[in-house]
Amino acid sequence: MALNKVRGEMVDLNSTGNTKGLKMPSGTAFPSGENAVQGMIRNDTNQTSEGASSTMQHYNGSSWKNFVNITPQATFEVLMAGGGGGTGTSAGGGGGGAGGILTGSLTIDKGTQIAITVGNGGSGNGSQTYATVGVNGDDTVLAISGGTTYTADGGGGGGANNSGQSTGNGGSGGGNGGYGIGGSDSGQGTSTQTNQNGSEGNLTGHGNNGGATSGVNSPCCFYVGAGGGGAGTAGSPTQNSAGYGGAGGDGIVSTILSTSDVSTYISASLVDGGNVYFGGGGGGGSENNFSATFNAPGGKGGGGDGVGGASPIVGNNGIDYSGGGSGGSNNTVTGLSNRGSGGKGVVIIRVLESNKGTAASSGTVESFLASDNNNFRIFIFKDSGTYTV
Repeated sequence: MALNKVRGEMVDLNSTGNTKGLKMPSGTAFPSGENAVQGMIRNDTNQTSEGASSTMQHYNGSSWKNFVNITPQATFEVLMAGGGGGTGTSAGGGGGGAGGILTGSLTIDKGTQIAITVGNGGSGNGSQTYATVGVNGDDTVLAISGGTTYTADGGGGGGANNSGQSTGNGGSGGGNGGYGIGGSDSGQGTSTQTNQNGSEGNLTGHGNNGGATSGVNSPCCFYVGAGGGGAGTAGSPTQNSAGYGGAGGDGIVSTILSTSDVSTYISASLVDGGNVYFGGGGGGGSENNFSATFNAPGGKGGGGDGVGGASPIVGNNGIDYSGGGSGGSNNTVTGLSNRGSGGKGVVIIRVLESNKGTAASSGTVESFLASDNNNFRIFIFKDSGTYTV
């Protein structure tokens, strides 16, 4: 009986922890004069595959078929929110517009690094000059190495009682501010957010205009601001008969986070009616001759409430990590040292646990299994950083 000799270096190919490899026959195309048998495997040096200088192939019984080098990829859901706009320094400041929202899914080669910039809200801190529009929020950016850059626009700053300035345009526009006696105001902010398309996927943009003023009749009211635009709906106009500002526009409903997870890691105030919202516009502020204080509600999804009354009062800040706009203040001529600030933006990634990448930041990145489905991992970038797919 014939014996087959097994070379020593091949004896341990099936050993646990073995790092040796099996080398296939390698050469130019298989000679046409020889018989190929089903199950044969070889390396063809006449062909290339995805940058490799040769191609592995197998014979299926009738023809040679090539193995193709494919870079593994991961698909993940993403939500990006720009920083919310701040309110104007004004008697009846307009509500800040919400940061623009981008939603959708991306498919990216594993090993690719993504640079993430999380936009700050428009600041309302420090000494203020009377009758100036609010500060726009900063953009939130996701820049894929060697690929597409996606941008969620910062929200527009709220308006003021100054026709020489323009209310902020942004992801969602700021509310018209301070329309009152004499009819002087900074106008209505408009949305700049667009859809963002790239080879890795298309993200849908969400943003709306700020509210408009419609005139104020003395002696009822002095100065009244409109609501900032939300990612889901536009800001509301001033409510003159009631003597207070317009409500902020609502944000969008999102399922990227469960109600439990958003309450734990961001804020329970983003939950309304069992839904999670992001990108609410700020309510408008007002100055009037009533002794009572009036609140114009911020939009669902982190918009700050606008405030008003006979005395100076600071509007409520937008909620951080929602992109919510600031609520309008009542900064009279004597003024306040501060005004409302927009909420900080955020980047949220939802990916299968089996495909999770690596997150890094000098600030805060939350990482946890989703409470509604523990097959998925959530990354919440509260500060700028990187994500390696």
